[in-house]
Amino acid sequence: MAQRCSGRTNTWTGEEEILHAYEIMNKRRKQEIFDRITWTADFPMYTAEDGEAVLYLARKENNLIFKNIEEAEKQICSEGFYMPKQKDIESVVESTKSGATLRVNLSDLRLQVGGHLLISTYNYKRTLNRTERKLAEWVYGQGEDFDKNMEMLRTFKTQRIHETAIHLTYSETVKELAKDCAISFVTLLADNYSTAGFVCGETCGDVVKDHFLDEIKHVLGKNQGEKNAKLN
Repeated sequence: MAQRCSGRTNTWTGEEEILHAYEIMNKRRKQEIFDRITWTADFPMYTAEDGEAVLYLARKENNLIFKNIEEAEKQICSEGFYMPKQKDIESVVESTKSGATLRVNLSDLRLQVGGHLLISTYNYKRTLNRTERKLAEWVYGQGEDFDKNMEMLRTFKTQRIHETAIHLTYSETVKELAKDCAISFVTLLADNYSTAGFVCGETCGDVVKDHFLDEIKHVLGKNQGEKNAKLN
């Protein structure tokens, strides 16, 4: 996977921007772009609450790795994940009240070996439970967009994907590592046949260290520079 993620540009458009997974899926469908691996703006934060492993999946405005990129880089390169500060954790938890962040108990998901939530692009209406469907739509688009994006995956002319997945962190891993804190990871979206899915756990491996941090720092720095230029 690592060799596919080189270079400074992040998205399939070649533009230096980072979008949410659902935004990328919607654009790919409308532009008929396929077979890409792309970093996303989604922010997964795992906590252990009263013996329950919990996922908070936030949008870009609450992405604590983006907001604390220098410290996040140090921790990810040494530990493999980022541990936000308590006040930042509280801000993400608070954002669920407005609907800006999705909260999911991992025990409500029927995860496969490896921590994967499998999504049939054909039978998702029958096979996903209510919580799984909510998470799937948060990632792949809501309502009609979700249906159309599943259709795109299963009918694309060069590679028909019968099953996609959301790759998460095991409940037991969360309970062990997030006993007194929270852990978070960077995210990516892949839709080529062998690696189709959304990754929001530790399974990114060394590709994060090799590519993501340099790329995200470049993109964030460029965007901030453009904002400063407009103000001046």
